[in-house]
Amino acid sequence: MADKGKEKISLRSPKIKPANINLLPPNTPRPIYTSTSSILQRPMNPISSALVIPTSPRPRLPSCFASVNMFSPLQVTPIPPSTFKQAVTGPTASGPSSSSPLPTSSQELSQTDYTYKPIDEYILTIEPEYWAQNPNLSVYQLCSTVFPKSHFYIPDNFQKSQHFYETILNNTCSVVIHNNYDPQIPNKLKYCKVRILKVWTLTDWGLEPHKMRERIMTVGQMNQNIKYNYYDYQTAWERTFFKHNEQLSVSFFFFFDDNLSYPVPYWFYQWWNKFGINENNIPNQIWIAKEQFFERQQLPETVTIAPSWLTYCHHFHIPWILMIEYQLKDQTMDIFQIPTLIRKYKTKW
Repeated sequence: MADKGKEKISLRSPKIKPANINLLPPNTPRPIYTSTSSILQRPMNPISSALVIPTSPRPRLPSCFASVNMFSPLQVTPIPPSTFKQAVTGPTASGPSSSSPLPTSSQELSQTDYTYKPIDEYILTIEPEYWAQNPNLSVYQLCSTVFPKSHFYIPDNFQKSQHFYETILNNTCSVVIHNNYDPQIPNKLKYCKVRILKVWTLTDWGLEPHKMRERIMTVGQMNQNIKYNYYDYQTAWERTFFKHNEQLSVSFFFFFDDNLSYPVPYWFYQWWNKFGINENNIPNQIWIAKEQFFERQQLPETVTIAPSWLTYCHHFHIPWILMIEYQLKDQTMDIFQIPTLIRKYKTKW
């Protein structure tokens, strides 16, 4: 259930603008990779606003409610922003003491660094035509060329845009997504808050997985019919979160709803492996607490067969933050180093 706006949201892919990358002119001999050393070892232009392709303004979604604080603050000393990890593993449970200095920006950064998951998700092999005319090709330039506008994945059906997949999760009441925009740049998506409500099993679906459901969705004053099957639903759990701003800096703040039901389907274990919390981020004291929790609790089998950290995060309301990053990486083919585009997942909590 995403926030509703007054403007029409198209479920189809927007028109694709020509990319700003020069490929080889017609009748030009095709270059080939002839070196056995990596061509990625070269100066790379950083991603900057100069590379931004103008886009149509993105509508801002209204907030659901206004909150007014009727009480006075309890202390004058400001409390610095902290992640869930900092709150749990801080020096005291009651907050920073007046005698302790506030952490510096470098200290805060070291405590909130993202940790990459050991997953290199292959997207495509980069053909030499890209490099021939663009020796300083950046990741952003490449993504803006190989992906259709607003997708950040290679679609297998252009009728199924990123909005289509996000609509499926909203329509099935699987998630609540709140898009948050930069107050300084109203059209820039900054981060998304995602509350996970339900993950449909085949039993919940009630149909053979290839059979279509048809629903009417009202957007503004327009009624639109959308058709999707269970395979589209599974795909939606990934492609909904393959969205970015021009700086490739969108983050996702995930947390589970109290009423999440079990069991969760087995394919969702694979989703959790990519998008869920990274066990390497977890401090030792939380590991110990988790082990004691499962030793002392008599949980039903439908819960115990789920990934243990998924269950623990749900039970104790532990959120986590995810970012998706795109990188260039060499792949060895015979004696050559061929550049590829990969997707990386990184998290913090």
